[in-house]
Amino acid sequence: MKPSFFILMNHELTPHQEKEVKEVMKCRCIITPPKKIKDIWIKITPYGMIDTEALEEITDYLSIKAREGDYVLVQGEFGATFYIVDYCFWNGLVPVYATSERRYNERHTEEGSIERHHIFSHVQFRKYVRWRNP
Repeated sequence: MKPSFFILMNHELTPHQEKEVKEVMKCRCIITPPKKIKDIWIKITPYGMIDTEALEEITDYLSIKAREGDYVLVQGEFGATFYIVDYCFWNGLVPVYATSERRYNERHTEEGSIERHHIFSHVQFRKYVRWRNP
């Protein structure tokens, strides 16, 4: 059976990304987490220690909904991302992240100011890889 594609990030997929998931990665469906899980992911505080109890709600969700070989797009706060990616590795899920290309334009206006424009374009989804002790 084709894998599912679970999303754990702070925004929606672009149409280009959805196309890649379906056509290149051959996933049967894209699964956006329920509001409670989204809210936990979006509201991770930068203060104090990481709240592993909150992250356990996410791993509990994945343990119920995902099956071995499913993809999980994991992007967000670094500590939480590491925690979920590690969970995925230990539980037979395939953690991925989106790579992008950045283009930069600068324009000098007639008023003497400078306008800077950054464009981020999706390139591909890439699997997280584990370090291997030689």
